[in-house]
Amino acid sequence: MKKILQRISFLFCILFFSITASAQNKTITGKVSDESGAPILAASVIVKGTNLGTSTDINGDFTLSVPESEWPGLI
Repeated sequence: MKKILQRISFLFCILFFSITASAQNKTITGKVSDESGAPILAASVIVKGTNLGTSTDINGDFTLSVPESEWPGLI
């Protein structure tokens, strides 16, 4: 009986950690510039179909952390 409980506990731990590991974010970085290559300050960068977004800095650079559930919106 003790071995069965140990195995069930072990399987539960594996399941719990696999679910936790799947809830990850992806960091997207980039630069927004005009046709001449000049950076665009304060441009809005938004994941299509969501309210996830950010603005570019003075150099046109941005960083956005996107949950795995929203990755299809990145395509």
